[in-house]
Amino acid sequence: MPKLSKTSIKTFCGNIVTLMLISSKDISKEDIIWTSSDESIVYIRDFKQNGTPNFSEGVLLVMMGEGTANVKAEFNGNEYTCLVESREMKKASPLDNFNFYFGDFHTHTSQNHKKDEFPLRTDTTPLTVLKEIKDEAFFDCTTISDHACLVNNREFFRVFLSAEETENEGFIVFPGTECEVAEIEYDRHGIAHKNAGEIVTFNTHGYASVDIWDKYYKEVYKNPCAIASFAHPQIMGWSVKGIWNFSFDRKIRPEMREMFRLIEVGNGGDRAQNLVHERMYSKGLDCGLKLSPVSTSDWHGPKWGASSLRGKTIILSPQKSKEYFIDAIRNNRIYACENGNVKLRYTVNGFVEGSTLQDNTNYKFSVNISHFNKPAEEEKIFLLELVSDYGKTVKSININQKENTNIEFEYSSETARYFYLKLTAKNGDRTWSSPVWTGREFDPVPHKIFEGIELDKSKWSVVSCSKGNDPQKLFSGDYEDAWIGEDTKAEFVIDLGELTDISAIGIYPHTISRFDETLSVTEATARFVSDYELYVADESMDFKLVSKDTVRCYGEEKLDEFETQKARFIKIKILSTAGASQHKEKYKNSPVMIGEIYAYKR
Repeated sequence: MPKLSKTSIKTFCGNIVTLMLISSKDISKEDIIWTSSDESIVYIRDFKQNGTPNFSEGVLLVMMGEGTANVKAEFNGNEYTCLVESREMKKASPLDNFNFYFGDFHTHTSQNHKKDEFPLRTDTTPLTVLKEIKDEAFFDCTTISDHACLVNNREFFRVFLSAEETENEGFIVFPGTECEVAEIEYDRHGIAHKNAGEIVTFNTHGYASVDIWDKYYKEVYKNPCAIASFAHPQIMGWSVKGIWNFSFDRKIRPEMREMFRLIEVGNGGDRAQNLVHERMYSKGLDCGLKLSPVSTSDWHGPKWGASSLRGKTIILSPQKSKEYFIDAIRNNRIYACENGNVKLRYTVNGFVEGSTLQDNTNYKFSVNISHFNKPAEEEKIFLLELVSDYGKTVKSININQKENTNIEFEYSSETARYFYLKLTAKNGDRTWSSPVWTGREFDPVPHKIFEGIELDKSKWSVVSCSKGNDPQKLFSGDYEDAWIGEDTKAEFVIDLGELTDISAIGIYPHTISRFDETLSVTEATARFVSDYELYVADESMDFKLVSKDTVRCYGEEKLDEFETQKARFIKIKILSTAGASQHKEKYKNSPVMIGEIYAYKR
């Protein structure tokens, strides 16, 4: 006689629980009908009509609201009933005494990958991976987020079963998947860009093997506490040249604001794009997203756990529990550390990170920095930076860190919308806090695209240029044929050939390729332009500063629009490269590369 795996369930709103009809006979292909007496309380994720392979004997129960409902399985004329009680999720107060917990929010089994690309252990299942991480006793929680395009319904369901087994043993798992939303767009120059990337999604009922945002939300946007993370937000692409980027300013919508809470500033250790991930963190914040930084392993085996990466994600929670961790993630009490050893607490006007302040122009910061384990000398913090709108560092404090360091400072602003802290160790390792929001309104999105007319470059010539290869490569018309300097800084003056209106200047990044045998992806990333200044002048060559900025998105042209000027000459000063700006010894001398320079008029 079949029976349910559970006859009663008591849990919290936002949780997802498995339920199975168990039989001594194979009923996997039988017609089992599952119903909920109240879908506003319990929604049933039934797999028999969705995907391959299908099965009927197991479902996911998504707790949509508070209350009581009956879930029934009808099979061979019999009914089997489970009573489900869903209560309010426990939530921490910003005044609670928070403990520190470690998590990894991007990890894989090795079962669903090409053997020639990823290390393969044929004995790995979600349960063996989770037990290996649990038994190591370092992490308090993790995800299993295999690639959705290679997952089937049974495998997805099995991760939830494995998660429940290990949670009963005191280890918390968030089942999920990693999917690729890959919308190809063509820019004003006819160049293809992949304006999206990969997304880790967990604590939701579905998985999305899709290529566009509408399909993604349709598959995963059901659980009221679904969580999504922008994985490696500036990564070397496969199907198109250059960098993949998430286009926050063009793709944002209410579902994104609700679901996305995490963004990777560190991914898998010393990988190339870790030099520039943080820039997308600040860009997402500028679009009004409530994001926290995470450092993840993105590990595919053959070993898992603390040994898979130095960087760690730290969760601030009053206790170790699934619902308190969900609450911490969704309320941005979480931070990322490249060496995994920095213990950071801070408040602004008495409020912890993740808080939203009201009606303030003066902000008092109280920061405590220590370590989980005694640090090596090179792990000690030497620099604290306060970062605000548009990723700008608005205050820097040099620190001679002792074992336990307390720092108090004040900062005033009538316009800032958020602040976060960035700590840098003597060896260049960084720690990023979650933001505190000021409560001010954000810029309207989507961003209006500049509709200028490109200036004819056939009359351009180089007046002066820092040392490097042929300066004509700056405007050759071939962005893949990059200008390469000999230093981390550069300056060049271009004669436009005539006095003309100019309203914008564009810096196009050089392309990078994983197949380039002359320059590694890491070094190519380190050579991206970071900080720069733009000037224009008429025939007098009395240059006027029209823009000073930092490049944050390397998947597209960096275009600066300004009031129309009459100009004959433009001057561009490159103040630093992405590598030189990171305080890491191996990248500090990375010379600048530029794909192409453009100029426009309205």
